[in-house]
Amino acid sequence: MRPDVRKSVERRLCDMEQLESEDVANAILYAVTQPARVNVNILTLYPTTQA
Repeated sequence: MRPDVRKSVERRLCDMEQLESEDVANAILYAVTQPARVNVNILTLYPTTQA
């Protein structure tokens, strides 16, 4: 990553609360425990402050 781009990304993300492994595990659990009639095709996770 170019140094100027890296600095920009770091400024944007420095105060953002990162996802924890438990957050990812909960999302996976949700996806795999849906009834057979439910197709979880895309599961996107990101911190709410990134929205």
